[in-house]
Amino acid sequence: MPARVKERAAREEALTLRFATPGGSPSGIDRRSVSRASSPWLVRPPKAGDHGQIAKLACQLGYPSTPDEIRARLEQARRRAQSAVLVAEGPDGEVVGWVGVYVFRSVETDPYAEISGLVVDEKVRSRGIGRVLLQAAEEWALGQGCDEIAVHSNVIRKRAHAFYEQNGYRLRKTQAALHKGLSSPSPRGGKAKTRRRR
Repeated sequence: MPARVKERAAREEALTLRFATPGGSPSGIDRRSVSRASSPWLVRPPKAGDHGQIAKLACQLGYPSTPDEIRARLEQARRRAQSAVLVAEGPDGEVVGWVGVYVFRSVETDPYAEISGLVVDEKVRSRGIGRVLLQAAEEWALGQGCDEIAVHSNVIRKRAHAFYEQNGYRLRKTQAALHKGLSSPSPRGGKAKTRRRR
């Protein structure tokens, strides 16, 4: 196993242990001594059997996805050293939420972490699961050397805005999101493929 893959696996395992209980933090508490009985959920990297539930939650977030699409996206994310996806698992082993986070790099700013998505199953919202996922993303970002984290949230998601503000996030600006579909030349002169982005 390449050293970079081993290092990433070790970081993910450390996050799993640290955020095994609500309120987990970089306080130095050894979460290995905390039993599962003391917490209704566990934050960990996704496993192969999670794809269906992650897809269901992506639909709740407004991004219809199939388990196969989720599997492919997670595989792509795994290959990138500076991105992570973490799930919250309930006491019955079911995935009840997930968060995606990555390091954003540009010419005009220092690198910072950005949350690409965060969702908690609508059946179990307002129980602190989102906060624990957010803390896990923030801890991951600190481990990547980031001193700032950001999130983009649709202007109609007022409840999400309140959640982020309650957790220390402040509105910096509003902006328009402009997208353009790109076509790649097809082999042998056939029709060009257009990549679809939601």
